[in-house]
Amino acid sequence: IKEQKEGEKSNAKGAEDKGLADSDSEEESGVIFDPVPLYKLILEYLKPGETVSKALCRL
Repeated sequence: IKEQKEGEKSNAKGAEDKGLADSDSEEESGVIFDPVPLYKLILEYLKPGETVSKALCRL
């Protein structure tokens, strides 16, 4: 084990403190995801009264 000098940060500790939820990747892109067009596309594949799960099995 290496001795840590004063003022140095440990890489292992930083990786433990930051999880996937703390990622800034969504904020960096500047693009906000709009789910409405995706839902409209999904609806084109569904038959009347069919669930998404049943449509996936059918397809």
